[in-house]
Amino acid sequence: MGVIDMRTGQSRRDSAGFARFLRPVLVGTAAGMLGASLVLVLFSLLLSLRDIPQMAIGPMASAAVGLGALLGGFVSAKLLGERGLLAGFFSGLLFFVLLMAAGLLLFGGELGPAAFARFLIAVVCASLGGFWGVRSKGRRK
Repeated sequence: MGVIDMRTGQSRRDSAGFARFLRPVLVGTAAGMLGASLVLVLFSLLLSLRDIPQMAIGPMASAAVGLGALLGGFVSAKLLGERGLLAGFFSGLLFFVLLMAAGLLLFGGELGPAAFARFLIAVVCASLGGFWGVRSKGRRK
């Protein structure tokens, strides 16, 4: 147990641990968003060059969410250096919240079965990325 901060009533060690956990999750989520954007650009290029059926757009978008979330979880866990599943989970959760907020605010999307499926894809892929990020060899900060 850490020293109790009289102003907040929380342990200083607990608040320092949260701050140490928050930065990697934010950076990892940003990396995941960037990765998903790049995958979407590649998919749009593929759609413009090939005759791909309209039905493939939904699965391609889900694949971009999964790949972006996987990258986000990996980067989060790699920066944190421990608790990969937890870092990945929160990175995937934040990834999905930001994705849905953008979709709802900009495009008037809806919360339906496809959104729930993408939520599961984001959280599971990010958690796996977090697990992979902690288990991979290499430099840790």
